Amino acid sequence: MLQNYAEAFTTARLGELFIHTMIVGVVSTILSLVITVLTAFAFARLEFKGKDLLFGFLLGTMMIPGELFTITNYGTITTFGWKNTYTVLIVPFLVSVFYIYLLRQNFMQIPNELYLAAQGGWHQGPQVPVEGHDAPVHAHPDFHHHPEDDGGLELLHLAPIGGQ
Repeated sequence: MLQNYAEAFTTARLGELFIHTMIVGVVSTILSLVITVLTAFAFARLEFKGKDLLFGFLLGTMMIPGELFTITNYGTITTFGWKNTYTVLIVPFLVSVFYIYLLRQNFMQIPNELYLAAQGGWHQGPQVPVEGHDAPVHAHPDFHHHPEDDGGLELLHLAPIGGQ
């Protein structure tokens, strides 16, 4: 029975596919966390012109089904020359509007006085207080969603990296 697993592992190149999955998963999760936390913090704490309008537009994009972007994304990927690269599996899925909304709401729960008091000290520049928001920050990697998880695999199933 173990021989069947060994044969399947070598025939289907499961080791190579596992490495590709780990690279895409780790890189996309780290980059998505950085982008999501910084964007949510900006919407929660920074004051800039058009903030509410931009946030409303961002929330509005959640109502558009992801399937509508499939053809457009494929054209963009082809134009940029990203076919058969890790970039095509990472970049289009870096922004998560749901987690931006979730973290923004959590950042807004911190009293402004507490945030301003935390800025004083030896460091320079603003601080993003992630420590008090363990649940949403830890939930992000668990539920980091890729369209290929629910049926969009046919367009994203490209040749293995290296052109084989």
